[in-house]
Amino acid sequence: MRSSWSRKPAEPRPAAPAALALFVALSVVLLDGFWADGRPQAGTPDAAPSGVIILGGGLDQYVHDIGHGIPPSGAALRIVDGVALWKRFPGAKLIYTGDEGPHRPKAVLLSLGVTEASIVIEPRAKTTAENAVFLARMLEPRPDQSWLLVTSTFHMERALECFREAGFRVTGAPVADVPADRVAERIRNGLHEFGGRIAYGLRGACSAPNAR
Repeated sequence: MRSSWSRKPAEPRPAAPAALALFVALSVVLLDGFWADGRPQAGTPDAAPSGVIILGGGLDQYVHDIGHGIPPSGAALRIVDGVALWKRFPGAKLIYTGDEGPHRPKAVLLSLGVTEASIVIEPRAKTTAENAVFLARMLEPRPDQSWLLVTSTFHMERALECFREAGFRVTGAPVADVPADRVAERIRNGLHEFGGRIAYGLRGACSAPNAR
C-alpha cells in the first residue's frame, strides 16, 4: 500500500559562516594577491626613460582631496607617485592619458612643479586599450626607448600587456592605492580586473581595432 506521506523538498540552507569566510579568504589570496605589490615588480631602467606614463582615473579624487586639505588617497596617488617618479628623471616626458579633458590634468601637473615642456596630455582614452593605442599613435615609441607606467597595483598586469602590445618597452611602477585593511575594496577591484582580463583575452581588446 502506497503511503500518503511524502517528504517535502529540503529548503536551501543559508551559506555557513565558515564557507563565507573561506570564500573571502580565497578571493583575497587569488584575486588581490595575484596583482600584489611585487607582481609585476616596479623597476628603474638602466638609463633615464623617455617618459613616465600616468593612467588617468585619479584626477577628480586628487582635486577633491587637495581642495579639502587632506592628503591624496586612492587613485589620486597615481598622480602623486607619477610626478615623484618624473622628478627623478626631469629630462623625460610626463604623459597623462585618460578621458578627463586636456586642461585639468595639465593644470594639476603644473601646480606640482612639472615643466610645461615635459607635459603630454592624451585626453580621449576611456579604456586601458585606448590608453595604449592612442599614446602609441601620439608618441610613436621606438625599440630603443623605455617608458615607466604608473597605475594601480591591481590594474598593472593588464596595462603592461596592452602597452607592450602597442609597441612600448615599458616597466611597471605600481601604485598601492588600496590599504590592506580595506578587504572588501580589494576584492571588488580584484574581481573587476579578473573580469577585464578575461574579456580582453577573449576579444583581443588590447589591440583596440575600433579605437579612433
